[in-house]
Formats: sequence, structure tokens, C-alpha cells
Amino acid sequence: MAISRVLAVQNIKKVWPIVLGIVVAVLVGYYISRGWKEVPEFFQKMPASLEQMKEKEERQEEKLKLEELPEEVKELGLKTGKYREVAGKGEGLTHLARRTLKKYLKDHPQDFTVTPEHKIYIEDYIAKNLGGRWLRVGEEVEISEELIKEAINKAKNLSAVQLQNLSQYVQLVPTLAS
Repeated sequence: MAISRVLAVQNIKKVWPIVLGIVVAVLVGYYISRGWKEVPEFFQKMPASLEQMKEKEERQEEKLKLEELPEEVKELGLKTGKYREVAGKGEGLTHLARRTLKKYLKDHPQDFTVTPEHKIYIEDYIAKNLGGRWLRVGEEVEISEELIKEAINKAKNLSAVQLQNLSQYVQLVPTLAS
């Protein structure tokens, strides 16, 4: 019994400086923040500030209301040879390329069967040619019809081995079958 008490006292002696340090850090942070009359300039310029995030979300909601536009405006992308897509939460260039390709293939049937493997290649080709960069929520990306045609032509000439290699990625995107 005496040994367990000795061990308990030794453990407390090891832990109390850490606990005391945390308490002191919290108190110092609290009192420093109370002294600030306004947010420091460093924090005002940070892109992740709550005000800026709110504004971006509001702008995104406005852009995503495409279904309220008249049909003539929606089809503007087809008339100009350019497709415009708006990035949603968690979407990248590949997602936008996938949506654009689906629209393009619906309006422009091909002289060969576009398999899911071809689609994987095409959307990857488009995304890489657009810079392969990260997107912000609500960011608008323009994809030209020429780029889509170029990607389709390259996909059309893929070998059987290349298509077989791409098949491993098809199972990761079940929406490609449609």
C-alpha cells in the first residue's frame, strides 16, 4: 500500500508542471485577448476569416442558382463553344470536366463507343490542361469545346493496354457508367 502511494506521488510530481503550464498559457492568452481593442491586422488579412467565408458562400449560392435562368442563357455555353461550370464544395477540375463532358456527349454523339475508361482519360486530360489546380467554392471555370474535342480524339486512339490500365479507376467513379 505504501509503495502505491509513493508511485502516485511521483506521478503527480511529473504531471503537475505540464498541467500548470497549460493553465498559465490559457490565462495569458485570455488576458492578452482582452487587451485587444480590435483584431490585429495579421488576423484581418487572413483569407480564412469568418466574414470572408460568409461572403464567399453567399456569392456561391448566387452562382449556383442556374436553374432559375432562362433556357437561352443556359445554352449560351453551347453557342459560344465554351462550357462554364461552378465549383461546389469538395469539387475540383476533374469534377467540372466530368460534368462538362457529360453535357458535351449528350449534345454531340461520337462515332465510337465512349467507354467509362475513355471518360476517365478525357476528364483527366481536360483537368490537367486547365492547370491541375485547386478550386475555391463558387469559382467559375470555362472549358472550351476545342479542348473537349482534343481530349476525345486522344482518347479515341488509346490502345487496348492503355484502356485496360484505366479500368482500375472506373470502379472509383460509379457515375461514369451513365
